[in-house]
Amino acid sequence: MVAMSHAHYALDISRAGELIGWQPKHDLKNTLPKIIAELKRDPIAWYKANGMNPPPSIVDAAEKGHDSEALRAENEAVYRAEHAENRWPHLVNMALGTWLMVQAPLIGLNEPLLGWTEFGLGALLIVFAALSLSWQMNFARWVCAGIGALVMAAPFVLWTENAAAYLSDTLVGGLIFGFAVATKPEPGTSPLARMTGPYMPLGWDYNPSAWTQRVPIVALALVGLYVSRYLAGYQLGHVDSVWEPFFMGDPNDPTNGTEVIIASSVSEGWPVPGAALGGYTYMLEILTGIVGSRARWRTMPWRVLLFGLMVVPLGIVSITFVIIQPIVIGTWSTLALIGAAAMLLQIPYSIDELLAVLQFLRRRVKAGKSFLRVFLFGDTDEGADKAKQGRLEDEFDRGPLPILSEVVQGGVRLPWTLWLAAVIGIWLMLTRVTIGVKCKVILSHKARRRAFEI
Repeated sequence: MVAMSHAHYALDISRAGELIGWQPKHDLKNTLPKIIAELKRDPIAWYKANGMNPPPSIVDAAEKGHDSEALRAENEAVYRAEHAENRWPHLVNMALGTWLMVQAPLIGLNEPLLGWTEFGLGALLIVFAALSLSWQMNFARWVCAGIGALVMAAPFVLWTENAAAYLSDTLVGGLIFGFAVATKPEPGTSPLARMTGPYMPLGWDYNPSAWTQRVPIVALALVGLYVSRYLAGYQLGHVDSVWEPFFMGDPNDPTNGTEVIIASSVSEGWPVPGAALGGYTYMLEILTGIVGSRARWRTMPWRVLLFGLMVVPLGIVSITFVIIQPIVIGTWSTLALIGAAAMLLQIPYSIDELLAVLQFLRRRVKAGKSFLRVFLFGDTDEGADKAKQGRLEDEFDRGPLPILSEVVQGGVRLPWTLWLAAVIGIWLMLTRVTIGVKCKVILSHKARRRAFEI
């Protein structure tokens, strides 16, 4: 009946009144408010009396001792207040949409496909950013974030020869993504998860989603982003050479070690520039690292899991690429080593939040909750409710030294055995220097042509 309610059937009951004197005893306009009031008064009893299963959110609120209607109203009030204070990011996104629409002539972009792609994405951004001005259009914010991700990807997917377009789209796309979903109110979170539940995971002595835990990951991702963007410029032909202070490559080859590696058949085996794809992933790491509150391990499980899956697998890929550099290609790249080290250091800083999410999901499933619902919309959890904890201490309301100490440590402990294993691993990586191991350099056809031209 709900699906058919838009049909607006015109019903004429005048003949029933004329022939048998019948008139309806109930009027929807007068009865519906009474039904809604009864539902709000005792939702669970109303659903049971009418032979229906109450929504999970109502049941969960009752189990935590909350009035579901009061919780919904309080959440709506908080959400609307935060949204009213943060409409400016969506207005900025509308302005960025106009920038994308006029960017091509401003920077002299002579690539019609990329130009029209930017124009179309800019027009869509204006529409959905305008919809995001309404607190009820939550989905529009995620669409804007998706548009930002597409803007960042378009230049290297289409192999642009315009360096300004690549630089601008990387920056503008990141801003669009951040303004869309990294500002308050936190999008896509259930009222129960937003208004109740602890800040710290059960059994933990620190919060893995605290800002001091995320700052090291974002800072290291910035290092990887700058390195990858620089190397991507060489792959796309925006720069003629790259900096390399140590590894000069083959003496008979004018290219240095970094140029040999990023122009090798291994690097050019991707359908898009490999370094640009790495930079894109680093940018998404930065953005997803700043999205969400300090309780996002339970309010946005899917986001944290996506963040962890970007860090850990990309770290494994980066490490593998560094390992095969001297074996398959025959040289090293200083910048690639720096980028891989930054990625490697991100793993221990991000693994704890990922573990907290997995433990949280396991607890909620054991409690009989729907895995998919908790995974997508979050949930409350065991432990002291944040409503009873008062104002949470801000991580940065302390002196600089305690803050720096917490940022550097980030819940990570390095025993001497791990240090020893790291030293042995570095020595094994440097066997080409330490014991004179030599390998054949494998260049792609494009790299040999470029070396010949130089």
